[in-house]
Amino acid sequence: MTSWSAVRELRRTAPVDFNNRLFVFAWALTPAVAGSVVSILLWMCLVWAPVRALLMPLDYRLSPLDRRFAWLMTSYGVVHVGFSLAMGGLAAVTPLLAVFLFFSPWLLVPRLRITPEAELLPLLACGAACGAILAALLGIAQYYLISFRAAGGAGNESIFGLAGAVLAGAALSGALLPGRKLGLLGLAGFVAGSVCVFLSGTRGVWILPIVHGAIVLVLSAGRLRWKTVIGLVVAAITLSASLYAVFSPAIDRRIAAMENNIARMEQLDDYDTSIGHRILLLRGGWEAVKERPLTGYGIVDRMPAALSHLPDNERALVGYSHPHNGFLSALLDAGIPGLLTLLAALAAPLVAAFGAARDPQWRARCAVALTLVASYAIAGSTNLIFGTDIANALFVAFALVIAASTPFAESAKPS
Repeated sequence: MTSWSAVRELRRTAPVDFNNRLFVFAWALTPAVAGSVVSILLWMCLVWAPVRALLMPLDYRLSPLDRRFAWLMTSYGVVHVGFSLAMGGLAAVTPLLAVFLFFSPWLLVPRLRITPEAELLPLLACGAACGAILAALLGIAQYYLISFRAAGGAGNESIFGLAGAVLAGAALSGALLPGRKLGLLGLAGFVAGSVCVFLSGTRGVWILPIVHGAIVLVLSAGRLRWKTVIGLVVAAITLSASLYAVFSPAIDRRIAAMENNIARMEQLDDYDTSIGHRILLLRGGWEAVKERPLTGYGIVDRMPAALSHLPDNERALVGYSHPHNGFLSALLDAGIPGLLTLLAALAAPLVAAFGAARDPQWRARCAVALTLVASYAIAGSTNLIFGTDIANALFVAFALVIAASTPFAESAKPS
C-alpha cells in the first residue's frame, strides 16, 4: 500500500474506529445506571452501520468463527420472531422489537473489526468497572433514601441485579488482561457490581459473585501462586462479611420474606406470595407446554395458555406478562425449537471465546463469556432471560465485543 493509500484508508476508518471505542465503553457503562440507553445505543449502531457502509464502503470481514457466532445468535431471532408473528400476527411486533437485535452480528461484528482486536476487551472491562462503580453509588443512595431494594437506573430491581452481575463479571475478567491499573479497577468494579447484586434484593442472583470469582480463579490457574490464591480467597470472605455487615437489614429482610413465603405454602396452602406465584406459573406453563411442545403459543398468547391450566382462584393471583423462568418462556413462545435456539444464543459467546486462537487475551475473553452466560442462565431461572430491551441489548452488546475481539482467521481453527 502506498503512503497516499494508507492516508486515505486511515481517513476512512479512523472515525469508525473512534466510534467503536466510544460505543463499546458506553455499552458497558450504561446498563445499570441509565437503563434503556444501552438499547438505544445498540440500535443507533445497527441502523447507522448499513447507512455508513453505503456512503463510504468498508472492508466487510467475517471469519468462519464469526459466521458460526452470527448464525447461533440469528437462530434465536429467526425462530422467536417467526413463530410469534405466525401465531400472534401484527400484535406481536412491538414485544418482539428487542429480539431483532439478535440479527445484528452480521452488520456490527465487521464494523467492530475495524478497531484492533486487542483494544476491545480492555475497553469493555474498563467500561464495566466504571459502570458498576457508578451503579453502586446510585444503588446505595436509593437504599438509604428510597427503598430497601435498589433498582439503580434500570428501573427494575431484577434487571439491576442482572446488570450488576454482568458488569461485575466483566470487570473482574479485566484482572486477567495486561496492566496493573486495569486489574485494580477491575477488582473495584467487581466489588461495586457485587454491591449492586445484593442491593437489588434479587435472591436468584446472589450466588453470582461467587460463581464469577470461581470462574476467574480457575482461568487464572497456572498464572497465580498458591499464596496469591489463598490471599484472594481470604479477601473474598472478608469482603462478603463486610458487605453483609453494611447491608444486613436488606439481606435479612429478603431472607425472612423467603422463609415466610415457604411457611405460608407449607402450613396454609397459601400461594399468594412471590415464590408461590412462581410455582403457579411453572405449573400452568408446563401443562401448556405439554399440549404444544413443538410450536408453543407465540409471545402474545403464551400467558393466556399458561393461565388456562390454573383454577380461577389461582389464576387471579398471577397477572404477569411472562412465567418468570426464561427456559419455560422459550418453550411457551416457540416450543422445543424456541428452547434449542435460546440455548444456541447463550452458547454463541462461548463458541466465539473458546473457539478462538489462544492469544494473550484468550483467558480474559473466556472469563467474560462464561460470566455473561452464567449471569443470564442463573438469573433466568427465576425471571426472564431475554425479553426486555435492557436484558437483550446488554447480552447482545457484550457478545458482539467478545466475537469481534477474537483474532481474525480466514479459516477455522483446526480441532
